[in-house]
Amino acid sequence: MEINPHHFKSACDNITEQVKSYRGCEIEDVITLLTIQKELAGTAFYLETCRAEYHTRHQTIMNKLILEGSSVAAAEIKANVQVPEIYYLRRTMGVVYEILSAIRTQISYIKNELKESKAS
Repeated sequence: MEINPHHFKSACDNITEQVKSYRGCEIEDVITLLTIQKELAGTAFYLETCRAEYHTRHQTIMNKLILEGSSVAAAEIKANVQVPEIYYLRRTMGVVYEILSAIRTQISYIKNELKESKAS
């Protein structure tokens, strides 16, 4: 898969915008939470496909350098320089999944509160 750098950057920017929206979202605004969740989940899927491709590139570079006589540590450093996107994705994707989990929890809490208020 060939990754379009423009699409990759747009996806990264979208993650940033959605996180900003989440931070500024009213705690009870379910519609906004669902919209953010949808955007984050869709973008995360795209970025995971990118991560797989960047990981393959990273590993290919490392393997080549090791076969040429570099140490594993040196090969990893050089591969990180040549494929900086992999570092970014390793750091951000975990946070994206934590935010998605927090949104799901928040939506679930709101739903339970609504059920309880209707039952009262």
